[in-house]
Amino acid sequence: MKKLHTTFLASLLSLLVVPCLFGAPAGNVNDLNGFESDYAAALKRAKESSRDIFILFTGSDWCRWCRIFESEVLSRKEFLDYATNEWELVVADFPKYKKLSPELRKQNSELRKKYDVRGFPTVVLSDAEGKKLCAGGYSKGGAEAWLKKFIKEKEVAPFAKKYLSPIEKKINDLDEKVVKELFDTTSINENDLKAICQHRKNVAVKYLPEVKALIKELESIQVPSVLSGKKAGMMKDLKFMNTELQRTVDAQ
Repeated sequence: MKKLHTTFLASLLSLLVVPCLFGAPAGNVNDLNGFESDYAAALKRAKESSRDIFILFTGSDWCRWCRIFESEVLSRKEFLDYATNEWELVVADFPKYKKLSPELRKQNSELRKKYDVRGFPTVVLSDAEGKKLCAGGYSKGGAEAWLKKFIKEKEVAPFAKKYLSPIEKKINDLDEKVVKELFDTTSINENDLKAICQHRKNVAVKYLPEVKALIKELESIQVPSVLSGKKAGMMKDLKFMNTELQRTVDAQ
């Protein structure tokens, strides 16, 4: 599941502190130890060694959260000691300023489409045949905690697909629509703060009922104990979104 809390919160904060989030270019993730950009080569090695493929989707020269993910997790010894021995590591970069070859841009775009990646940073773990096993994003706590959580995500993925995949898709689709419409102020004078605030309030009013309905739907889903933590995390994300949209509606 794409981490809704990270996506929605990051977007919410950027409405308030855009210069802080995007003021400085991010580092070049392609320089991370153990990562390469040639997916075909990594896939070939994975088939020969029966290893899984860990794909990082990032925006190396503009995405602040990608830089934080790199610094706190991907470049750390705790992560690399495990990951370089267990997985083939691939980076699919989507820079705004840095130039990529046409072949690399094409490869990365195809990978993004194949694995339905909607935000950055996202990581996808696939088997040696390219079948998606699980996915994740940035979360706080450092490399060891992130790795433990991601390995657990792989373990529960088969159960999650059976019990939670349909509502996961609904949540992700709703998250994407809300974020897109919150930022869609092209028809509003950027200096008209009152109009911008009203626009955001209208978006919140529009989508609050859907969020509340999803909360009720998720509450009604019975899952095995192995998925109780994942369900609780999804509920936390939905309730956070509900709280922030309600706050926007109630704002004077």
